[in-house]
Amino acid sequence: MLGENDNVAVCSEGRYRPSRAALFLPVAAVTAGYAALFAWFWLSGGLGSSVARLCVIVLAVGVPVLIVHAVLRYYTIGIHPQGHAIFLHPGFPRSEPYEIPYSLIRRINIKRGIGGRLLDSGTLVFHLQTGQKIAVCDLQFPDRIRDEIEAIIDAVEFVALENVEPMIKSRAAASDR
Repeated sequence: MLGENDNVAVCSEGRYRPSRAALFLPVAAVTAGYAALFAWFWLSGGLGSSVARLCVIVLAVGVPVLIVHAVLRYYTIGIHPQGHAIFLHPGFPRSEPYEIPYSLIRRINIKRGIGGRLLDSGTLVFHLQTGQKIAVCDLQFPDRIRDEIEAIIDAVEFVALENVEPMIKSRAAASDR
């Protein structure tokens, strides 16, 4: 179990995972499109055309590359909230995760395209106090994730304020003596 001081492995699964559909549906669409076009050329006897050869190249080379890319992204995207900070791994091709203290997060936005609206997936964009933006794409249920992270941030801020108030009172009492 990960404690407050434990480090998260670079490719750990994380609490929040990406959407399989958001990652693999584009692969299926490209495969179906080029396979249908190739089938049409095959049935019409136009296998010698350059477009039919392009279909064969895409199906033989492009589709496996897209599958590998989707698998690598699926196993490297993750968000893992901890007691002191949140660990974000935007996924392949980035190799290092971000460790962001909750106090640095100014706001969290969700970006969605048409596919994200259909599949209930999207991109979380973390806006930091430094002006930097960090995006984690292809997440499943980004609304829930944002709400849970904002609840954690509010709880951390409340605990921090609760701990500061007794210190202020004790310092005021010490200065009165």
